[in-house]
Amino acid sequence: MSQHKAIDDDAPAPADRPAGPDISAGSQHLHRRLGGKEIQLFAVGGAIGTSLYVQMGASLPKGGPAGLFLGFVLYGTIVLAVNQCFAEMVTYMPIASPFVRLAGFWVDDALSFAMGWNYFFLMGMAFLRA
Repeated sequence: MSQHKAIDDDAPAPADRPAGPDISAGSQHLHRRLGGKEIQLFAVGGAIGTSLYVQMGASLPKGGPAGLFLGFVLYGTIVLAVNQCFAEMVTYMPIASPFVRLAGFWVDDALSFAMGWNYFFLMGMAFLRA
């Protein structure tokens, strides 16, 4: 079993953790605290979520209540599964920039490379569009 570096340099790594690469927080010093800005982002996210409910009202006359409910349940199930998987990976290995780096750990370095470039181009398109 390889040595794991814990987030806190003073705390030992758990013995029941399986062997993995030596990805550590290093000098990034991740903290588990929320500030005012993070709480405001949660509020903005709640407002965006509420606007999705309002926008769904436009599709109600076309699909009816059953179609709208089934679509919402299907989409919600997919979002829940993806968020749960990502949350488990991040709690297993809390590193900075986990979206790209965990793809290289769990799947392949080529996927991590491709995701990094896709994210870069996505942000570039968002910048050009704004």
